[in-house]
Amino acid sequence: VPVVTKVASAFSFHLLASVPAYVIRDRKWAWMMQPAIAILTARDKLLADGTVRMLREHPDPEAAVVVMGRAHVAGYVRELCDNHGFTRAEL
Repeated sequence: VPVVTKVASAFSFHLLASVPAYVIRDRKWAWMMQPAIAILTARDKLLADGTVRMLREHPDPEAAVVVMGRAHVAGYVRELCDNHGFTRAEL
């Protein structure tokens, strides 16, 4: 079997691992299934930390708008609620 075929097969498996890794991305070890998922989770934390810092530095406005890609929303909300004391408001 040519090396290219082996590499393509490994890459295909690696891409398939993205689906379960995305579902369990809040687990600390999820990056071992698909390292790209760790980037998403780290970015969620970075976005939440930056939002909290912004709100502390600018306490005058009563509301803020945060714009991000859809893939970050669930992790961002989870991060704010679990680690920063926010609560989710259902509209």
